[in-house]
Amino acid sequence: MERIVKIHVEKLPEGLYLATSDEIQGLVAQGRTVAETMEIARDVWVEINKIEEEGKMPYISSVERIGYRQGKVEGRKEAIGLGLSLKFGDDVSLLMASIREIQDPDRLSMIMNAIFTSCSIEEIRQLVGGKHGTA
Repeated sequence: MERIVKIHVEKLPEGLYLATSDEIQGLVAQGRTVAETMEIARDVWVEINKIEEEGKMPYISSVERIGYRQGKVEGRKEAIGLGLSLKFGDDVSLLMASIREIQDPDRLSMIMNAIFTSCSIEEIRQLVGGKHGTA
């Protein structure tokens, strides 16, 4: 099944290109040329689609749904911590204290995606807010 989606491609200061999409959560691709970046983005989309199809379940109980949501929240928090450490190398413990308080998976996804495009950890602090986020 073919699907047309909007992909945003920007040139990074390092000379690489970054592709993201507001329509496909988790779609992030980086390449040396626009063409290479778009090809990688397409491959990522195929993999995301496969994972989503494999994960479909006909019925889950409310307790299972709550557990699934909590697992997504915790997984995103771990990904954010890893992404921050890898990209900025700063001590991110105070910022992570605020991130651990967030329970909204959509907000966590927004923060996770912002790590790829942000130039400084301060941009992430502003997104997170909270008592530790603006330290």
